[in-house]
Amino acid sequence: MARSSSLPLVDRILDGRLTQEMTERRANGDSYNAIARWLAVEHDLEPTGETVRQWCLALDVDKVGPEEKAAS
Repeated sequence: MARSSSLPLVDRILDGRLTQEMTERRANGDSYNAIARWLAVEHDLEPTGETVRQWCLALDVDKVGPEEKAAS
């Protein structure tokens, strides 16, 4: 049996702001492990850095659009 993702629960705990928070933190240069530590300290959650990476992939948080590439 496949494990269910905790992503929907964490998003609910963050009042629907998980994507926004991770997008801002990744844009500011935070690593997956740093985001995991923030979730642990601020929200008493304990995802691993790998879990945060999977969430970023699932939510297209690290996706860079053409306008961001042009600005680089």
